[in-house]
Parts: sequence; structure tokens; C-alpha cells
Amino acid sequence: MTADSESIFSAQEFRFLVENINDLVVKVDASNRLVFVSDSYCEVFGKKRSELIGKSFMPLVHPDDQETTEKSLAEIYSPPYVCRHRQRAMTKSGWRWFEWNNRGIPDLNGVIQEIIGVGRDVNDLVIAQQNLEKNQKKLEAAFDMLENIIWEVDLKTGIASYHSSMLNNIGIDTKADSVEETKRVSGRIFEFIHPEDQKSMADWVFNVLRNNETDDSLEYRFFFTNRGYVWVKSKIKFIDFDASGKPQKLLGIQYEIENDKK
Repeated sequence: MTADSESIFSAQEFRFLVENINDLVVKVDASNRLVFVSDSYCEVFGKKRSELIGKSFMPLVHPDDQETTEKSLAEIYSPPYVCRHRQRAMTKSGWRWFEWNNRGIPDLNGVIQEIIGVGRDVNDLVIAQQNLEKNQKKLEAAFDMLENIIWEVDLKTGIASYHSSMLNNIGIDTKADSVEETKRVSGRIFEFIHPEDQKSMADWVFNVLRNNETDDSLEYRFFFTNRGYVWVKSKIKFIDFDASGKPQKLLGIQYEIENDKK
């Protein structure tokens, strides 16, 4: 078999491969001009191959994502000649998010001659992530307005993290984001429980961890620098489990019941 026949055979294999997968496959030159597009690419964008070959793909990219796309592709011209990015593109169905994994093909001198890109539609995933972030921010804002304290304990490390602006009222900086700061907060939080309630709190937590039961709640007094001791109530729930069903994390919420007590 000659070298020419080997290259033809490889090209045929390549075309067969890319035309039988759902991912989008393109090949572009150093000027970002398309030199190959898969059938799936043509189908998604509603264009004929003749309309795409020899032209830049950039006009299809959302204007707000063109700069980040260019910066990402600039990384491909140095080892290891790969880059990855997300971008919105105008398909026949409108703007959709795609994730691209790209690899540069260098010559013997290390100069990139072509880039092969494999793209996948991740629009549903991105929208779900965006909605989750929005809901998370709304939830945190709602709890902050209600002056609740939300906390989470990693049962593997024993480290607790707290998510509320209310912690600022007890003199703890919640903006620091480090393991050391998290440990410091975890160690100090018990100090703000009324001395007469500390034993019941310790017993409650011990029983919860020993029995894996989180149906009950506990009332106790908690100290705030601007008001002194205030009656609060905590509820907790396991939120993460390993393959054997053993809980890995504990989520809790502390809210005021001062008016109820009065």
C-alpha cells in the first residue's frame, strides 16, 4: 500500500467517523476559515457545506462571546495545543450554548496549520445551571432578610460553614473564604450559645450523629452583639450520602423564636 493510498484510507475513515456521531466536528485553518464541517454541523446551523467552507465561523458566534472565543483559541498556538470554551452560536433554532474542545495540528516546526474542533450542544445544561444560580441567590437573599443562619457540616472533616450576613452581627467575618477561616468560625460558633444551653446542644448533636435521625429540632439561646441572648430554634437534615447510605453532610437552619417565647 502506498503512502497516498494510506492517506486516502485515513481520510475516508475520518469522514466516516465524524459523519456518524452527534457531536459537531470542524476543521479550520490558521485564519479561522472552515476547511471541513460535518453533516451534523450543517444540520444544526441550517446551512449547506458550500455556504460554510472557506469562510470564518466567527459570524455565527454571539457578539458577547466572540472575544472570549478568540482568547481561548489563542492558547492553542503553544503546547499542549489544546483549548476548551463555551459560546453561544446562532443555529437554525436560535441562539444555543455549545462547548468546544479544540486541538491544534502543528507542523514539524511546531507551527499550527489547522485546528480540529469538536462541539457539543450544552444549552439545556447551561440554562439549568443559570436557573440554579438564580434560585440560590434568591434563596440566600430571602434567608438573609429573615435573619436566619444557614449552616452546613462536612461530616468527613467536621468543618462547618455558615451562609448568612447575620454572622456579622456576632463579630465573625463571613467574607473570608479559606479553610483556616472556616475552621475558626466552626470553633467559635459554640461560644455564642448560652452556657445553660450548651450541654443540651452538645447532646442533641451527638444523638443526631449517632442515630442518623434529623426529624427533631432544638430550642436554645444564641448571643448577638447588638441584642444579647435571643431564643432561636434549629432544624437539621442530612443532604448527602455515600454508596452505603452513610450521611456525608448535614444541613441546618437556625431561626428566631423570641416572639413565640414571649
